[in-house]
Amino acid sequence: MATSLVSTGVQFPDATIQTTAAGALPTFTASGSIPSAGLVVGINSDGTVSTITGSAATLAAGTYYPGPGIAYQATGAVNDTGSTILIFQQTTQSGSPGVLYAGTISGTVITFGSQVNIANGIDSASIMYCPAQSRFVLSYRAGSGAILTVSVSGTTITLGTTLTGYAGNCLTGLASDCSGSTVFGTGKDSSGYPTLYAFTISGSTITVANSLSLTAAGNNIQGAAGRCAYAAVSGLVCGTYQNSSTGFVFFSFATYSGSAFTLGTSNNVSIASGAAFCTVTYSATKDCFILNYQAILRVLTYAGTTGTLGTALSTGYSAADYYAPSAQYNNCGDRLCAAFMTGSTQVIFLIYVIDTTARTLTLESSFTPYSGASGSQMGAVFCSVSSNKSQLIANTYVQFRDANNNGFGTVTVAFSTRSNIVGIAQNSASSGGSVSVKTLGEIDANQSGLTIGSDYYIGLTGTVSTAVSTGAKLGKALSATRLLITQNA
Repeated sequence: MATSLVSTGVQFPDATIQTTAAGALPTFTASGSIPSAGLVVGINSDGTVSTITGSAATLAAGTYYPGPGIAYQATGAVNDTGSTILIFQQTTQSGSPGVLYAGTISGTVITFGSQVNIANGIDSASIMYCPAQSRFVLSYRAGSGAILTVSVSGTTITLGTTLTGYAGNCLTGLASDCSGSTVFGTGKDSSGYPTLYAFTISGSTITVANSLSLTAAGNNIQGAAGRCAYAAVSGLVCGTYQNSSTGFVFFSFATYSGSAFTLGTSNNVSIASGAAFCTVTYSATKDCFILNYQAILRVLTYAGTTGTLGTALSTGYSAADYYAPSAQYNNCGDRLCAAFMTGSTQVIFLIYVIDTTARTLTLESSFTPYSGASGSQMGAVFCSVSSNKSQLIANTYVQFRDANNNGFGTVTVAFSTRSNIVGIAQNSASSGGSVSVKTLGEIDANQSGLTIGSDYYIGLTGTVSTAVSTGAKLGKALSATRLLITQNA
């Protein structure tokens, strides 16, 4: 449960309430020094508060794992605490087996265990983590669709029972309801129509719960192009597909009640033509979807089951589209991480923040973890982040490959989820000291140099900034010294 304001104080995640006298400000114990009044503070798990701090995104050195030299494809996911990563790799499409590696994460260092073989001839795969079940889920296509759970302890991998024989002959996009036992996937049915699937996890076993075929979209669906994302707040599933006959990629909405899919208003809606893939990810904090195709990004908002596409944003690069671009909105609520390859020669990694009102994205940072390769030296790129919403730091892992190995670059992204922000400190305090805090809807008068009417965001050291790239909105200036605390309003 997130920290929330109640009529007489603040309710903490453990359900306790700190009460205050009428008109009085809530007070907290400082954890670490709070150097001055006017700094933004957030609640810690023990009820203390600390200054919200962070740093600009930086690219760490690549971590190499003991896989074969050149990968045909690769994908992966990180668990909810950011301590474990599971990756899939295949060296060639037809000859070698697909393999899994599990790695433990300590800061920017990843330590991998031994490989576990899956199957030969895999031409598409997807991995996601289901927090409620403490298990990864792997889907792949090797002639026909297959899906199974994967448990990881340290770097030891234990495979669950593989499910095959359901109608789909591919399953390349996965999304979880996160709070329960349902996993969603995209594929196509035995007649070639794009299809949404719902699977139920019970221990190491996974079963088909429901499916929905989108017959109006035609039955010439590219088998490896499907992707999906899930909006838990609305129960809305967004699937993206590519029709090899018409040459366009499109999205469709459906709701899932726990017993069946219901087709939404927006279906078979064209995103672009000529793209082989369209990755989709969901931002819980912003309550929107983000699309990534051909090095182009678009915000997709919705009302009910009607979707509205924002203006296509060109990243300024020419992407090697056939390598399936990756996009992941970190669940800590502040950054979109997009990864793709350009012309088979280099890996590009971009970090954006979102404005859902304008349906726009603002570039914060860009990285080139690898460049100068030939087409035979590059492989699929993916990014993944922890789904732990209380993490102050979100680590994002990008897999790329050079001529000899497969590498991981680690990007550390600043700032925590907005839900742990309490407000603005009204006095300085040493660690263990008492600090009063003005909260949502109140006016802080400890600022200087503000521009009346401007929106302000949380800076890297708890200060306020007009730079939207800092991600977390804090309030609106009423004067040069007074800030109305609105947070995301």
